[in-house]
Amino acid sequence: MGGGPEHCGFTERDCRNYLAKLRRGNFQKGDAAALMQQFREKKLKDPNFYYSYKFDTDNRLETAFWADSVSRSWYRYFGDVVTFDATYIVNRYDLPVAPFVGVNHHGFSIIFGCAMMTHESAESYKWIINCFLECMGGKAPESIITDQSLSMKKAIDATLPDTTHRHCTWHILNKLNPKIGNNEEAASDIKNVVYKSKTEDEFEMRWQSTIRQHSLKDNEWLTEMFDIRKSWIPAYLHDHFWAGIISTQRSESINSFLDNYVNSKTTLRDFRKCFDRALARLRKRDYDEDYECKRGTSRLISKYNFFEQ
Repeated sequence: MGGGPEHCGFTERDCRNYLAKLRRGNFQKGDAAALMQQFREKKLKDPNFYYSYKFDTDNRLETAFWADSVSRSWYRYFGDVVTFDATYIVNRYDLPVAPFVGVNHHGFSIIFGCAMMTHESAESYKWIINCFLECMGGKAPESIITDQSLSMKKAIDATLPDTTHRHCTWHILNKLNPKIGNNEEAASDIKNVVYKSKTEDEFEMRWQSTIRQHSLKDNEWLTEMFDIRKSWIPAYLHDHFWAGIISTQRSESINSFLDNYVNSKTTLRDFRKCFDRALARLRKRDYDEDYECKRGTSRLISKYNFFEQ
């Protein structure tokens, strides 16, 4: 091996990523064709079912997006705020699954549409978002929340210029401790500044004071996070409507729910059927809550009489 693996010019992670990339395009024979057939059959049963897909230069499935009529109708009512997360990978080919998720009038997470992709590139995200916009009649969300992905940011900047883009505060702060040398006291103080600063001026003053106090002025990551503060610090985002959502945890809760229906052995042809079963279960919960609301009375969460009125 020419002196050992350390001299190979690539790491174990590089090797794993390369093999994962190969698996993403190496579908079981007939799998992609079966998925397309499922889309066509669904369209016959549900005329407002939307689907689109793209093949690469080798005629292999590269990206797909779909949304049924219920998801499309719900977006008209609840599509002001969307979370979009492509970190969910649970199928035979390590394909990232990216649901568009929102919240409804019951406070429940709902799915507006779903995408699969073999490459998490800016071009793939642009294609998916453009499909989403076409599916939803050109209506863009007022706000969108994603993780801190550079390729996703590029795609959103290009396709949703009038939408407020927020990075997930929780994900950023989850990186904080290792980025500052596992300094628990400093991490606690910085989180306090982030979450408890009410105004932009207050945040900047407290941030700079805390950075000086813990001798973190030369920390490149903190400097970078301060430079993009308007995209993730709550004090800069109060003027926008978020429907109570401040992170991508809505998407993650949907991902966790899908784990009950799919796993790492799920093939492409089986995934959408499993996805439909999960979607039906989610919607039953909403329909049950609708029924309870119509036949019951509002549950008061405060002792004040004016709420009852």
